Amino acid sequence: MSSKPRPAETLWLRPGQVIIREGEVSRELYVLLSGELKAEVGGKKIASIVEHGEVVGEMGALSGMPRTATVSARTTCEVLQIHD
Repeated sequence: MSSKPRPAETLWLRPGQVIIREGEVSRELYVLLSGELKAEVGGKKIASIVEHGEVVGEMGALSGMPRTATVSARTTCEVLQIHD
């Protein structure tokens, strides 16, 4: 019996841990459950993601285009990673 990949899983991130890297192609999106994330373009901070339930990475996940920003944990975070 083969196991199917799970469509979603909860991840715990430590400060500084990257979940989305600018320029890479991936099909995951993330929902912030606790903590704070930050988004950077070219190493410059462009946004803070602090609202629990906020979704990040949806454009890249849906379009298949390279990621336009790097997203990392600013604090210890819990996120729901949703796979294609």
